Amino acid sequence: MSDKNYKHIFIWSSGLHIETDLKKPIEDLEHLQGIVGGLIEMSQGRYNGKNYTMWVNEEGLMHNLPINQKAIKAYQDYWFWYENENPGTTSRTRIEQTKIVGNVVLIDEQGQ
Repeated sequence: MSDKNYKHIFIWSSGLHIETDLKKPIEDLEHLQGIVGGLIEMSQGRYNGKNYTMWVNEEGLMHNLPINQKAIKAYQDYWFWYENENPGTTSRTRIEQTKIVGNVVLIDEQGQ
């Protein structure tokens, strides 16, 4: 059995967030859908200088879910970091215009 911990950061659209370490990453569809409140879509986020897999509500914009400013910042931080590491691979305008809505979860898939 692994001694690794997997950081999970739950970010609500209200701005509240909770960080916790779990013995394994949340991977099953039902749990992820329950956290984001609907169908899931995977993206990337960066939080406190570390990269994470970000799970968001795929239909959040269609359902007019509230904007999640902390999740937008995590998304932008990742893609601006990525662009810095790989110049010319992403569109700054697309990054700046992307909206993240509803509740999200960031998961460290590598463990520590």
